[in-house]
Amino acid sequence: MTDPSSEQTPENTTKAVPGAPAPDGILFDLTLLLAAGNGDTDFTRKLVALFIESVPQAVAELKSAAAQKEYKLVRRIAHKIRSSIDLLGIHSLNEPVKKLENIVEKDKEIDQYLTTLDTTIQKVIVQLRESF
Repeated sequence: MTDPSSEQTPENTTKAVPGAPAPDGILFDLTLLLAAGNGDTDFTRKLVALFIESVPQAVAELKSAAAQKEYKLVRRIAHKIRSSIDLLGIHSLNEPVKKLENIVEKDKEIDQYLTTLDTTIQKVIVQLRESF
């Protein structure tokens, strides 16, 4: 059986070391997603499409909840987003999402976390669309 990570495809040319800057500015690492799908590119494409469709909406809901100071909802939505971020290996968002999951009232950095999350997700979506 061929190791999917050894083949050169758009899906696996974007590997990065967790926590390290990604090569060539790539913000995601599909290693975990490819492993979850046993290298099935159709599975990978479907989950990438689901990410592109659902995560921006979740980020908008997160920003709305934060603006309304609904911190319990902020924590819940951030937790939901985290699984998608983990699966797509968006390591640069680990810390901001963790902070949002544990947000407490009057956290002065919430806007910074939300901005980082939003802008990074937008960049990742552009990169994913270019890769698929």
